[in-house]
Amino acid sequence: MTDLHLTWLELAIFFCLAGGIWVGRVRNPHVARNWSLLFSGLALVSTSGAWLDFDYLNAVQADDSFHLLSHLAGRELLVMDELSAPLLPLAALLYFLVPLATLPTKVGRFSFAWNLVSEALLLAMFSCKEEWGIIGLLALGVFPPYVELRERRKPTHVYIMHMALFILLLVVGWTFAEIEGGNNRPHSLWVIVPLLGAILVRSGIAPFHCWMTDLFEHASFGTALLFVTPIAGAYAAVRLVMPIAPDWVLRSIGLASLFTAVYASGMALIQTEARRFFCYLFLSHSALVLVGLEIVTPMALTGALCVWLSVGMSLGGFGLTLRALEARRGRLALTQFHGL
Repeated sequence: MTDLHLTWLELAIFFCLAGGIWVGRVRNPHVARNWSLLFSGLALVSTSGAWLDFDYLNAVQADDSFHLLSHLAGRELLVMDELSAPLLPLAALLYFLVPLATLPTKVGRFSFAWNLVSEALLLAMFSCKEEWGIIGLLALGVFPPYVELRERRKPTHVYIMHMALFILLLVVGWTFAEIEGGNNRPHSLWVIVPLLGAILVRSGIAPFHCWMTDLFEHASFGTALLFVTPIAGAYAAVRLVMPIAPDWVLRSIGLASLFTAVYASGMALIQTEARRFFCYLFLSHSALVLVGLEIVTPMALTGALCVWLSVGMSLGGFGLTLRALEARRGRLALTQFHGL
């Protein structure tokens, strides 16, 4: 295992966690926003440094030089490879831009502390290759949006049902995988079907996409945008499903994702509300990432990663634009001209 020159990954996660604790104690929302920008900016610098360091080393895998968490856990926890190297700065950039683009009139409605906690969980998940570590971090990552929904007194039952099903299927599937021998042998349907279902639910693949439209409807635009844009379900598919899944499972995910891409693009054309339009537009593009991942050829995997990065940047920017317009005009209807 090649060592990075600095403890980039641990620093990025530390900045987010420390920032979440500090910002949570600040009562003035404008001051909290400034502190949030500082800590998320430091995390962005750390993840960008890790990517540049990894590229300079020209390594297949690399981990932090001081191995602080590895020594505590007795195993290598935070590892960067060719897949996660560009995803880490992309996630950090999104989490930096959302508070940066939050208008002063709306800072009281966005939780900057939970935003930093969510970023720490996401960066740790993108840096983790331990299966139970990924499952645990994915499970913890569903709580910040739930907390916001509760604080805003919005309906939570759709979100809870889908996320509980997602976590349950992940735990059941990987428990049976370990009982059957990890990655060392072909696995039964008791492993494959739960893991397949979990990926479909978390990725919003039809017919398990209604939680995503519900989240955009009831959560703040910034929280919903950050929860879905990094496409964490695709990362779970790469780490948990692809190494052990037979060909028919990969084809099933690819076909379901392709159907979702077509279905969601059609649904986007008939929406009359901007948030739902953005949600279906995002679904139609993010589903194509899974299509490329499940073909499992070098060109398809490269194309999937390129689509992954382009969707995150382009639709992340489009979402921030809609969010800024909403802050000035309220919910945007697509049935009338707004003079913009």
